[in-house]
Amino acid sequence: MGSLSHILLSAPDQEGLVNDLARTLETHISKMGGLKGMAAKAGYNAIKAGKPNIGTSVMRRYLPDFATALDPYHAAFQQSRTGDFGQYLAANAEEAASAVLEKIDARLKNLPPSPTLKLFHQFRGLAEKELAAVLPKIGQVMATHL
Repeated sequence: MGSLSHILLSAPDQEGLVNDLARTLETHISKMGGLKGMAAKAGYNAIKAGKPNIGTSVMRRYLPDFATALDPYHAAFQQSRTGDFGQYLAANAEEAASAVLEKIDARLKNLPPSPTLKLFHQFRGLAEKELAAVLPKIGQVMATHL
């Protein structure tokens, strides 16, 4: 079996993977509570009002970053053979979320300023925390597409 990124990025149903991942993230955002959740939902809905397909667009663009950042975690999971990939990511969620966001940060550094980019930077800390919370579900979605 090849690396996670190789398998996912050459998958015949990559659009299905993108849609499933976008749906997973949108579901997570919709279930966020408290003031931070309200702010995250408001920000996401504001972006979505102008770009209705923002979830799939973002996942399509950043899937390579997600996949390559999670490659070492998937390799370690394969060696451990305990539980499923989602459970493995749950046990390593903070570290894995940080790795994913480091890849995304590197890519965003080269983009021109935009309202979406400004919003991302405002919510960067929350994004890392929430990404750590949703990574187990992302891992399960990825595993179904392997």
